Amino acid sequence: MGALTQGLLNWYFKHNITTLPRIYNFNLVMASNHRALWNVAKSDARVVHYTTYKPGESRGEDMLAVVDHPARKSWGVSEDLQEPLSWWWDMYDSMVSTLISKGVSQPEM
Repeated sequence: MGALTQGLLNWYFKHNITTLPRIYNFNLVMASNHRALWNVAKSDARVVHYTTYKPGESRGEDMLAVVDHPARKSWGVSEDLQEPLSWWWDMYDSMVSTLISKGVSQPEM
């Protein structure tokens, strides 16, 4: 349903759009299919859309239980995706640490 909704929005607003700079529209397809562009521009990335692989949805496990698991950043994904997935996990680790320090035992995903 999401793709249909996006398609409708694209059609409806086709004459009234503003394209954001690429730094606000990075996605995992770019990391794997346009590696040269990714390598040049990744240091400027501000928003990364996890469009082809959702790092937190791939395991049916307690997310806190795997925070320190050494392989958690590369659970069966291609080498091209490991760098942007590590960004996600680094942010997740930071969030978990902050929540634990405030007495929250399990973040909801």
